[in-house]
Amino acid sequence: MSQAADTPPIDIPTAFSTGAFLNELAAAAAAANVTLVQRDGRISAYPVVLRLDARAQGVRIGRRLERRIRSSFLVGQLKALQQRPNRFNARSFLDRLARAYAVLAPEWRRGEGPLVPLADLYDLLTLLPVAAADYPLEEFLIDLLRLDREPDARTGRGYRFELGGSTGTKGAKRLSAFNETGAQHDYFAIRFIAD
Repeated sequence: MSQAADTPPIDIPTAFSTGAFLNELAAAAAAANVTLVQRDGRISAYPVVLRLDARAQGVRIGRRLERRIRSSFLVGQLKALQQRPNRFNARSFLDRLARAYAVLAPEWRRGEGPLVPLADLYDLLTLLPVAAADYPLEEFLIDLLRLDREPDARTGRGYRFELGGSTGTKGAKRLSAFNETGAQHDYFAIRFIAD
């Protein structure tokens, strides 16, 4: 008789709801030197966000559902994702942001544009329900973090960008991303500059 046959079935909904699964996953991640961040009801391991999906009997890693939920396996998947080369295209991302920015700041033509809340840009980019499903907020946050690491990036038209705003910005919605070490990066607004 195999060892797998001797293992009792796991009650996934209970393990997810009680936090037992997450505790086991966090311990396995720490042992493998993978930073797992649990804040604001989100679980992330840069560059992906994880969602426990009891209904589907699995864990969503980014958009992909993984039904093999043994902690050591999941941590191995996360480590492999972290070691994969970065394929982020800053120009393409900036071009998409600039198109949405032009809708929200139609008066801007030259020079330094006004600060536009990033949350508003995201809302515009994902106006259609299918767009929000294809590009969840968590992926947008990771893209912002990647963009922040390329401060000299420009749009196809040569526009520079500046991430700005602060907690003092009236009415600004804070968007937070967590990097590889678990450090929090807050984003509020963006402006484009046409030289």
